[in-house]
Amino acid sequence: MKPLKFIVSDALKKAFTQLFPDQSSLHHLVEQSVSMSSSPKFGHFQSNLAMQLSKQLKMPPRQIASQISSTLACSDFASVDVAGPGFINITLATHLISSYCNQQLHHSRLGC
Repeated sequence: MKPLKFIVSDALKKAFTQLFPDQSSLHHLVEQSVSMSSSPKFGHFQSNLAMQLSKQLKMPPRQIASQISSTLACSDFASVDVAGPGFINITLATHLISSYCNQQLHHSRLGC
């Protein structure tokens, strides 16, 4: 299974591509924008992608974040929220965390 950060990045990339298909040159910003949240109150992961894209897309970051968050509806996410000037806060669904932990627990290299 991919690391959880890459699962979030992939979902963001799909949402971004769906919303802005003519902006493929900006895909590299997606993966760089995802990080673990600084506090549990912000979910598991957060992204500042909307703020990075604001100048290129000539749109307010909060508007970009709102569009991305509404497109991110995914069964792997318990919630996707927009905060502050345009942060996207993502909380993973319990089933994804459980599945990920179970796969890691049964990995052949565990304990090596």
